[in-house]
Amino acid sequence: MRLHTLEITAFGPFAGVERVEFDPLAESGLFLLCGQTGAGKTSVLDAVCFGLFGRVPGERDKAKRLHSDHADPARGPRVVLDVTLRGRRLRITRSPEWVRPKKRGTGTIREHAKALVEELQDGAWQQRTNRIDEAGDLIGGLLGMTMTQFCQVAMLPQGKFETFLRSGAQERHALLEQLFGTGRFRAIEDWLSDHRKDLDAESARHIAQIRDKLERIAEVGDRPRPEEIDPEVVRAWSEGLRRDAVAEVAGAQEITEARRLEAKSARAEADAARDLAERQRRHSEAVRRHAAVRALAEDTGALRARVRAARRATAVQPLLELTDSTADTLAEARAAADARLSEAADHARLPRGSGLTVERLRAAVQERRTETARLESLQPTQDELTSLDDELAELSRQIADTCAQHEQALSATRQATAALEQRSRAIADARAASAEMPGLVQQAERAARVHDAAGEVARLVRERESYHQTAARATDEAQRCRDAWLDLRQARLDGMAAELASQLRPGEACPVCGASDHPSPATGSDRVSETDEREAQRASQAADRAREQAAEVLATADRELAVARAAASGHDAESAKRELDHARAEHARAERLAAGTERLAAEVADLKTAFEEARDLAGELEIERTALGERRDVLLRRRERLRTTLASALGDDTSLGARLTATKEHTELLESALDAVRASNEADAAHARARQRLARAVNDAEFTDAEQARAALLSQTDLANAESVVREREDEAAAVRALLDDPDLMAAAAVPAVELTATDRALADAERTREEAALGEHHLRLQADRLEALHSDLESLLAAWDPVRRAWSVAQRMAALCSGTSTDNPLKMRLSAYVVASRLEHVVDAANERLRRMGSGRYLLRHTAERGVGDTRGGLGLQVHDGWTGETRDPATLSGGETFVVSLALALGLADVVTQEAGGAEIGTLFVDEGFGSLDPETLDEVMDVLDSLRSGGRSVGVVSHVGDLQVRIPAQVEVHKSRSGSTLSQT
Repeated sequence: MRLHTLEITAFGPFAGVERVEFDPLAESGLFLLCGQTGAGKTSVLDAVCFGLFGRVPGERDKAKRLHSDHADPARGPRVVLDVTLRGRRLRITRSPEWVRPKKRGTGTIREHAKALVEELQDGAWQQRTNRIDEAGDLIGGLLGMTMTQFCQVAMLPQGKFETFLRSGAQERHALLEQLFGTGRFRAIEDWLSDHRKDLDAESARHIAQIRDKLERIAEVGDRPRPEEIDPEVVRAWSEGLRRDAVAEVAGAQEITEARRLEAKSARAEADAARDLAERQRRHSEAVRRHAAVRALAEDTGALRARVRAARRATAVQPLLELTDSTADTLAEARAAADARLSEAADHARLPRGSGLTVERLRAAVQERRTETARLESLQPTQDELTSLDDELAELSRQIADTCAQHEQALSATRQATAALEQRSRAIADARAASAEMPGLVQQAERAARVHDAAGEVARLVRERESYHQTAARATDEAQRCRDAWLDLRQARLDGMAAELASQLRPGEACPVCGASDHPSPATGSDRVSETDEREAQRASQAADRAREQAAEVLATADRELAVARAAASGHDAESAKRELDHARAEHARAERLAAGTERLAAEVADLKTAFEEARDLAGELEIERTALGERRDVLLRRRERLRTTLASALGDDTSLGARLTATKEHTELLESALDAVRASNEADAAHARARQRLARAVNDAEFTDAEQARAALLSQTDLANAESVVREREDEAAAVRALLDDPDLMAAAAVPAVELTATDRALADAERTREEAALGEHHLRLQADRLEALHSDLESLLAAWDPVRRAWSVAQRMAALCSGTSTDNPLKMRLSAYVVASRLEHVVDAANERLRRMGSGRYLLRHTAERGVGDTRGGLGLQVHDGWTGETRDPATLSGGETFVVSLALALGLADVVTQEAGGAEIGTLFVDEGFGSLDPETLDEVMDVLDSLRSGGRSVGVVSHVGDLQVRIPAQVEVHKSRSGSTLSQT
């Protein structure tokens, strides 16, 4: 990697555009990045890191404030880095996320981070990508290292390696692991630990299952389980329970078989006694049933005769029912005829009694039909009259609606006229406000400038007071340093004779008088050396420069305060705020009024249109109302003529419909009476025919009359029941005779009655004993089967646990070994620490190559595997061997300058090893940050020689320092200048 150009815009302390050309600096090999403390030297290195990685090192990246506070808020931050990576010339342009003011209105907008990578090919820049992720992949792949590694290799950080040198094993391990990417070994440790925990949990799960199975076996076998979960112990215990259960089942089987044979014998005796008792019972029952049959013999004969008479009456039953039906029909027809004739006589004004014959009724019906036809011929006239009434009602409604609409149109005309007058006044006000707008805008802008100036005055007053106090302190300090220097100078002049006398040597000439004999040389009790005087003089000069700078700052503040007060025009912040608020309110009012001009003009046009439409509508409605009135008058005259025609035709009746309805009803009554008389005559004839047929059927069935036949009838259900009773009694007599003649029953009746209680009790006792024995055998068999199944389950669980148990043992030993807690690891060193320790040995070897050339080769670093004070693990210890005394001691005992030399060598060694680990990535530009002020001139020469050797192979080395001697030693320089308006860069 070689840097060519760095361009910084609005980044960090740099408000404008600053540029560093690295190619001229690379020609000299060694260059200095210098400037006052806080000027922004480290920000230049941050810009290089940001150009490459889009981030800055350390805590500064977390703040996310890379936009310069000194820059114009609308000027975007940007870093452009021209760099060569593995032979490819790239130009990287990056902008961090920042917040800018809106271009219109107030408020801010957040701009997202951007990246652009271009490559120089054939003399022209070609875009490679403008995506941040692709840019990171491209640059990271070419550079071959992360930002953390790059900062440790190419930018040896300020103060970080002094901390690394003196830190404990844990802190050293964290840094080396990050740099060398050995996190995979820590991942192995974590995996082994997690694997052990997983196997531990899995083994515990198996043990819990085994313990649960043992609890079940103990519960079934009624024996306590072993406390120790040892495979052999629990297997033997379970096998013993299983064998005991099998033996108990065999004994129970023999007892059950003996009890079964006893129960079988008792059951045979009980069955024989029960069979004899049953035959005796059947014979006694047959005797009782025979007596019952004899008692019902007479009743059975009478019931049999009743059934035969009912069978004969069944043939006559249909004609009985027909005669009854025709008699009912005749009675109903006569009653209906009487009712219809009475109703017709009442409504149709006809005579009552026998005079209403069929012919008389037919003539009355014809007369009513003729009247109905005459009335129906008047229906069109009635329909037209009804239609005229409906049309007149609709005309009245339309006239009322038209009048209402006409009144609404007149009201709308009046409202539009009033609205037009109001909008015209509003337009005049809006146009007046538009004319005032330019003056109000200028007034608001002027008030805003005064308000800003008044706020600036308040701030500058506070700053000026602070600067005044600083200048006063700087003046006092400059005077004190000057007095101290003059006092030391006077004291040295006063003691000059003693100083010269101290330089005299026996036999040598005196530089004052030339004599070689010095009988009485001058002496001084408190001699001031030349070095003391020069130190005091430099302190006085530095204090004078600080006083001049403070006075310059104070004068600048006075000038800025005067300018601000002039801009504020004598206003303080409060009065300027009131003026600004008033101007903005007036401007807003005028702007609001002026904004409504177009809207008001559109409303006026709409109102004019509405006025004309309402006026036209009122005229149209007036014409329509007149036409409707004329039409209504015509219809009223026509309706009067039709009413006269109907009145002359109806006479006293007022309604054609009522007269027509009454005539139709009279016709229907007469027709109904005619039909009822005809039905009565037909029913009388049918009843006479039915009576003749019934008389013939009664005679054929051998009954004296119809009533005798009706009395013999039985319903189907009663007849079926009577026949069933006869059959059952006849069947019962036959069955009883068969039982009484059975020889087995006769033989059983000849012996004494048997007693079943004793035999049943003996059988019950035998069965109970057999069931108890069988139940006991069943329980023992279930226990044995359950124990067999549980033993098999236990064997399966033990077999499943065995490989887990062996794997857990291996994982336990490996995890303890790699975590440094095993007794097999006497150094208590983790696997990751062991790997990092090997890298640290290479770093120490590379650092010692540098140390042999610095500090007169006095110190060398040594790597030790022993644990340091406060360390819980070993393997990453560092010690310093003093070649002059032969002692090895802790780095914390080194002085400030010695610490810097050893830390620098350690940083350079670490950079060499990390470079090798990164695939030998070439670092063409290297920066070393601060620490040189603690070195004496001789050691500084040795360190500079080492840094100068880093230039081998065309590498350029940038030293970041504010030490004055380095500005003399290193001619190629980039200087950072700080000011109130931001920092700037200059290159020589």
